[in-house]
Amino acid sequence: MKEDDWLVLLGENWQACDNNAFFIDFILEKSPVRFREGPIREMMTEHERKVLDDLPDPFHIFRGCFLGVNHDGCSYSLNRSVAKWFASHLAKMHPTAPAILRCGVVNKKDVIAYKDGREEYEVIIRECRIIEDIALDEREWPVLGDI
Repeated sequence: MKEDDWLVLLGENWQACDNNAFFIDFILEKSPVRFREGPIREMMTEHERKVLDDLPDPFHIFRGCFLGVNHDGCSYSLNRSVAKWFASHLAKMHPTAPAILRCGVVNKKDVIAYKDGREEYEVIIRECRIIEDIALDEREWPVLGDI
């Protein structure tokens, strides 16, 4: 398979798979992604490329997660409420870990792709600078219809 075709296929299927973070080491070190710098345009639709192009550099991202469990993942959201929803949605899987909203800043050169399917406004990153981890209280968790 040609490299560009592999990247298009990865982009088309990214949001159909959950827990992509389990495979991020492979994606970054052994796939065609490792040969690319900056955003990988083949992984995005024309609309997704435009959204990413229109963002400032750097820009803010958010991740709803659990301290010490999945706080260092590669998927963030442009939308704070979506990130909070992920923490509430996964809370039953991590009942003893504190839920947090991880707030960061990412440079476009460190973005792999932007995906807006499923209304997650997902930014897939190589790395970012964490600004703040905010403890989440159940009263702050949005329900799916509120997003």
